[in-house]
This record gives sequence, C-alpha cells and structure tokens, in this order.
Amino acid sequence: MATSDSSSQVRVQLLTRDPDISLPENPGPILVNTNLRRYALSTLVNTLLHFEKPIPFEFLINGTFLRTSLDEYLAANGISAETTLAVEYVRAIIPPLYLASFEHDDWVSSVDVLSETSPAGTWAGSAGAGMLGQERILSGSYDGLLRIWSLSSEVLATSPSAGSGGHTSSIKAAKYMSPSYVASAGLDRTIRLWKYFEDPEGFTASLSPQVELYGHKASIDSLA
Repeated sequence: MATSDSSSQVRVQLLTRDPDISLPENPGPILVNTNLRRYALSTLVNTLLHFEKPIPFEFLINGTFLRTSLDEYLAANGISAETTLAVEYVRAIIPPLYLASFEHDDWVSSVDVLSETSPAGTWAGSAGAGMLGQERILSGSYDGLLRIWSLSSEVLATSPSAGSGGHTSSIKAAKYMSPSYVASAGLDRTIRLWKYFEDPEGFTASLSPQVELYGHKASIDSLA
C-alpha cells in the first residue's frame, strides 16, 4: 500500500500489543507521506481495520508518543527517510469530562465509588444493578468523617463524630464493601464497619457504626 503525493515518503510498520485492534492481515511496511500526523495515521489504521465505528489512536515510535509530523520526527531524531519506522498504535485516552467538585473542610485522604461496574457493585450482583445515574462517591477526610455524595455534589450522609461512635482521629482509608456497608480506618488505629441506609427516593440517608476492630499499634493507611 502506498500514498501518492509529491512530498517525501517513509516506510512504516504498524504494530500493536492489543489483540483486539491488531490488523487482520499483516500488510508489511507501508509507504506513507512524511507530512502525516496522528490524525491521518489514525485514519489509516481505521481504514485497515475495517471497523464499523472509528477508534481514535495514539502512536509511539521508540517508546515516545508522536506529537509532530513524521517528517519533523525524522529531522529531530536524525533518522533517514530510507529507514523503516516501527510505529506502535494504542487506543487514545479521551480526556476526562469535568462534572462537579466536592468540597471538604480538611484534607481528603481516601475516595471510593459505588456504581454498577465498581467492585462493590459487582460483588452485590442484582443488588448493585440498575445504579446508572444513582452512583455514589465515598470520601474519607482528615477531619475524621466519612461522607457519601451524589454526583450532583450533594452530601447524602456524614458519619457520626467521635463522641457518637465515629473515628477519634483522621481517616486514612475508606472503601465500599457493598451498597449497604462501608469500611474505614485511620490514625486512631481502628477499622470500623458502617451501615449505609438511603431511602428509595434518595432524599435522606445515614451512616451508622456497626463494628469497631482494634489491634493495630500504628496508623492503618489502606484497606484491600
């Protein structure tokens, strides 16, 4: 395969480590114009893959992402256009879309998410199904409190203070065990299990202490 243009050309060998996007037939080195950049190379790969929906790709040469044209890359690295370039392609990662901010009064030390595809949602089976649009975010803070948030930045529930069964020092780890249970640990050397209840309409919710586990002689910084 070759492209017809008066500009310089170079042979590229397209490679990938992902079997799901590997070329169905190895075309061997392809002669392309050196003025091609990432978008044009991505179009070329999609043409060879024959996928119904195009996939955006990024390209690496010698382990470095291509951020210029091939011609500029060759010139910057002192490589002859007579060389066959091994060009690895990978799926492009779409930049994250900003949704909301979740403000705290102190340092945030731990965050976990409950959704259909999160570990806790998956473990729950049918109980975790149907959560699309009802995802919850759990945060642990240095103020010793757990908070559960909706995606609209609303605090649905806050754990009790130390005098009512909460942590007596900063929280270092927080994790969903299921849609109804949360575990936390921190500088007070305890692991605590909490029951989370939310009314069906999602207007009121609560975190109530269930179990306190003692035995560690120093801060507990993570929960598996």
